[in-house]
Amino acid sequence: MLSEPHKTLLDDIAKLYTLADDYNVSIEVGEGRNMEVFKAHSVILRARSPYFKLALSQTWVKTFDQMILFKKPNMTPDVFRVLLRYIYTGQVSFTDSPDLDLLDLILAADELVLVELVEQDPELIFRAPDFLSLEEEFLVALLKRDDLGMEEVSVWEHVIRWGIARNPLLDKPPETWTIEDFDTLRNTLSSTFPHIRFFNISPADFYYKVRPYKKSLPPKLRADIKKHHYVPDAEIESVILPPRIQVNKPDSVIINANHIVLLARWIGGQDDNPFSSDNLFLCRKVPYNFKLLLRGSRDGFDSDVFHTLCDYQGATVVIIKTGSGQIIGGYNPVNWKSSGEWIATTESFIFNLNYGNDLLNVKLSRVNDRAGAICDFKGLRATGFGGGDLKIFGHMCNRASYEHDILNETTFTREEYEVFKITRKKHPPPFLQKRMVSGHDGIADY
Repeated sequence: MLSEPHKTLLDDIAKLYTLADDYNVSIEVGEGRNMEVFKAHSVILRARSPYFKLALSQTWVKTFDQMILFKKPNMTPDVFRVLLRYIYTGQVSFTDSPDLDLLDLILAADELVLVELVEQDPELIFRAPDFLSLEEEFLVALLKRDDLGMEEVSVWEHVIRWGIARNPLLDKPPETWTIEDFDTLRNTLSSTFPHIRFFNISPADFYYKVRPYKKSLPPKLRADIKKHHYVPDAEIESVILPPRIQVNKPDSVIINANHIVLLARWIGGQDDNPFSSDNLFLCRKVPYNFKLLLRGSRDGFDSDVFHTLCDYQGATVVIIKTGSGQIIGGYNPVNWKSSGEWIATTESFIFNLNYGNDLLNVKLSRVNDRAGAICDFKGLRATGFGGGDLKIFGHMCNRASYEHDILNETTFTREEYEVFKITRKKHPPPFLQKRMVSGHDGIADY
């Protein structure tokens, strides 16, 4: 954990972005009418960017009236503005540039050797509005990466979108396609097929997501995939690539890596949604470990099992999948301990992750009655959050101690539930360091 002096230092460096008047670098970005002059500090630029460390060296630098003059005509002011903010603050926001081309931003970040920014979330490129205009060479390079942090069937769906965008006449249900249509798609995607990990796609996903386009696959590949699904141990000629690295993938049958990102954001005290456009570059590096303590279908659903496995484990997150398919839960920053008392805290919250597939339509409800935040009674209907806001075993959601209801109904049935122990990783990413130095998240170091 960083000390308070270090926190002050980080804050002061961030303030230099907008409040300083002692700049010693003038950077002309863009050309002609689309040129803008930015002011910066050479010490910050050199420390944060290997590109500027070289470009502002004594060998290359030009000065006038004690001001370093630098030109960057191959970059747009909108892109550079976002990157300069990132250099100073460690954060990226599209607020001032809502129409920014994400691919231009990534390429510019790569040019300035902002490695952490470029590598933080390769999936961003697939989600970018301008993904469909991506050059084939760039797409293939992306598909070769092991760290996409995505399910392979999602990779396939994005590649299909890209291929259809290249051939607008294919923008129709695949069941209406002709042989010529499938041939067209095969020719368009031919360079991508060797890098899509078809053998890591489940039979169910293959049936629903790949099979409609199977006639676009090379015949030998199609035959090998079919053989692999029917006889998994059979030898095949096609190369089977290893699974991609699943960034932040939890040991869960309810939530996925994106939910972990969202929960980590909330645990860190951020109320915003990291999957909105303003926060795209803040969302992949999670500063917490999520260790599975309990799964109902594996360990049992009664309260005695819960307290046996989860008491005195420190901060925990309870995840419940309801009978209707919604995902609800709560975060307790302190120990469960069967104390028979109410536990006070200002850091707990409850939530609804919808049905797990719409990250822009979620509910966060923080505690507003700290004295009644956690109900630490052992009885069947008692354990939970608030005075009925979320009773884990009583199957009740009735607002009393938290800001909002998390369900439209006051009761629910429970299909599955899991409990995760939360510990802090040793080296949190920069975007959460300032929140965590204050110690308000209540989480032990790992």
